[in-house]
Amino acid sequence: MLLGFRESIMLSAILITVACAGEEQYTVDISPEGYMTGGEGMTLYYSLNDAPGSGTSNCVGECSLLWPPFYADLILVPSGLSTSDFATISRTDGKMQNTYKGWPLYKYIEDKKPGDAKGDKANTIWFIIYPDKFPPF
Repeated sequence: MLLGFRESIMLSAILITVACAGEEQYTVDISPEGYMTGGEGMTLYYSLNDAPGSGTSNCVGECSLLWPPFYADLILVPSGLSTSDFATISRTDGKMQNTYKGWPLYKYIEDKKPGDAKGDKANTIWFIIYPDKFPPF
C-alpha cells in the first residue's frame, strides 16, 4: 500500500511520538549523586543571602551575571520531588525565578556541562540542593 505525502508525514509524527513517550523530559530532576538539576542536567543552587519564603532574590545586578536565576514556565519533576514545593517569584529586575521550598533557585555561570557543581560552597553562601536533606536548617 502506498501512502500519500500527508499520510507519510502523519505516520512519521505518530512513530516519533510513540518512540519518545518512554523518555520523560523533566524541567527539574535529581542527578545520580542526589542533587537537584535544572534543564539539560545543569546543577541548581540556593544562596544563604536569600530569606526563604520572602518572595525576593537578593542576587541582583552583577551577582545575577554569575548566578543566573533559574526559571521554567512549567515545572515537571520525577518521583522524589513534588511540584507543590516549587513556586515562581518576580524579581526586581523584571525577570521571573523559580523557588524550591521558598528558596530562589540559581545556576552558576562556571558550570559548563551537566555534572559540574563548581559553585558549591562558593563564598560559604552558595550550595547545591540535596532534596532529601532540604531545607538546610
